Amino acid sequence: SEVATAAEHQADATSAMAAAIEELTVSSNHISDSARETETDSREAMALASEGSDRVDQAPVTSPPR
Repeated sequence: SEVATAAEHQADATSAMAAAIEELTVSSNHISDSARETETDSREAMALASEGSDRVDQAPVTSPPR
């Protein structure tokens, strides 16, 4: 019957929508994880750059050879 066919199409559409939402959720979680890792890496890079700058500042100044 038309009602059964329409209900089947609606069920298929609903299943497809649920699958798409699940994929979007997984993608969003991956993006979030990557952002967290990037933040951690950036903080570490900043700390290392600061340490390097401090070491350069502490290095003795020498005159060039004549």
